Amino acid sequence: MTRIDLIIKIGGSVLTDKPSYETLSPRSLLDPLFDSISNLHGTTGFLLIHGAGSFGHPHAHAAGLSIGFTPPSPKHVLGAAKTRHAVATLNRMVVGELIGRGIPAVSVNPGSWLDGDWSRGETRKPDPPTQTAYTALLRHVTALINGGYVPVLHGDVVSSPSFGSMILSGDDLVVAFAYALKPRRGCVFLTDVDGIFDRDPKVAATAELLRTIHVNRKTESSDCTCVTSESITVGSAMDVTGGMSKKLASAIAVVRGPLEDMEWNCRVVLVKAGSDDASKAMAGDLFNIGTTMIGDNQA
Repeated sequence: MTRIDLIIKIGGSVLTDKPSYETLSPRSLLDPLFDSISNLHGTTGFLLIHGAGSFGHPHAHAAGLSIGFTPPSPKHVLGAAKTRHAVATLNRMVVGELIGRGIPAVSVNPGSWLDGDWSRGETRKPDPPTQTAYTALLRHVTALINGGYVPVLHGDVVSSPSFGSMILSGDDLVVAFAYALKPRRGCVFLTDVDGIFDRDPKVAATAELLRTIHVNRKTESSDCTCVTSESITVGSAMDVTGGMSKKLASAIAVVRGPLEDMEWNCRVVLVKAGSDDASKAMAGDLFNIGTTMIGDNQA
């Protein structure tokens, strides 16, 4: 079985200026970010996934696309095409930055590999794909990893002849690949805040950072009940993937892992890109930084 050390998810709000249409973040943030990623090559096996930011979300929002399936119509099909083109453009920029630093990065557009006819019945529920739906994508990415490449994936649009178009978030991809590749060190979410707070730190000056969140692997619970709705709904109205609440749910799913796997041990950290904690995380130190999420079977 192919395994890697780290899965790194770069938030769209890190790569782009989310309130501005198709605008990258300043070089002062991007250069250190890509430099730190390039330092991993040769010592750490990793998979990179990034969000759509101001490239994908405006198009998806204008077309009425969301995490749930949107019935086919000329408007939605064109909107899906515009969204996919925009996120692919951002992805090429990311890959170009990495190749320029000597990383054998390869673009992978998930929407071209995912079987879109996996909706649970005709309810069009905003559920993530089943693991089976990822079979072709996982096979392709695994082959790239075994060939010495660094696959770079992104949030995308999945199209289904039966149900129309649906947003596939980068956070869903983190869960799928964590289950399939079982990263030895864990998963790192690079965000624009220091981690998970008890309240929205962008509006509440007294918000407190939650340093550790324990997840019960046997139930649907975690000890993050102190996280209020205010703290997990931060983000732009243009965010069609669920914002911080989606990120938190995906992180919990990764830590919980497949319930039948009694030896599952995968921690998750959420850290601010460009911070000292992010540097530690990129070096493989996923302890006592940002918000660390661990299972009840982990020390």
